[in-house]
Amino acid sequence: TPQECLKREDVLAEYEKMCDGYDKMTAAKQVTVETLKSWLDDPNSKVVLLDTRTPAEYEHAVISRDAKLLEPSGAGMALTMASGRALTFNTAVPSKSSIDPEAKVVAYCTAGLRSGFACTSLDRSWNAEVKDRELYSLHGGIIAWVNAGYPVYDPATGEERHEVHAYAHKWGKFVWERPGMKAKF
Repeated sequence: TPQECLKREDVLAEYEKMCDGYDKMTAAKQVTVETLKSWLDDPNSKVVLLDTRTPAEYEHAVISRDAKLLEPSGAGMALTMASGRALTFNTAVPSKSSIDPEAKVVAYCTAGLRSGFACTSLDRSWNAEVKDRELYSLHGGIIAWVNAGYPVYDPATGEERHEVHAYAHKWGKFVWERPGMKAKF
C-alpha cells in the first residue's frame, strides 16, 4: 500500500542517516553495495572480504562463502569509540603480506560501524610505513546488501540463505523483509 511504501522510505532514510553517521565516526573509505557486487561479479577482480561481525552472525549468513571472520572484541569497540585507539580483535588478524597485493580488501558488518573501525585499525597497522593498500568498509553493511536484493549464503554449505542476522532488534527493523528475506536477531 502507499502508506507501507512511505513507512519503508522513512525507515530507509533513517537507516541511511545512521550509516552516514557511522561513516563519519570511523572515517573509513567506503564502498557501495553496487560497486562491491560488480567487483565480485568481475572474474578479473580480486576481492578479500572480512566479515567483522560476531561468530553467530557470521555462521548464519555471509555475503560470500569466501568471507573471512575478523571479530572485533567488545572491549576493543568500546575503547575505539571512546578514545580512537586501534581496534582489537577476538580472531587472528591477517597480515598485509598474506593478502594478494592486487586484491581489494572490503570489510563488512551489520551496518558499517564495526567494519569502519576495523578498516581504520588495519590501515594504521598495515600502512604504517608505506601507504600501499586500500581498505574499504561496505557502506550500510550486510543490511544494505540484502536490501539491494543481493543474496547471502550459509558459510559452511554455500547454500543461499533467506534470512540475515541483524545483530539486534535495533538494526533488524532496517532489513527489508519480503518473500525470500527476513531478519534474525
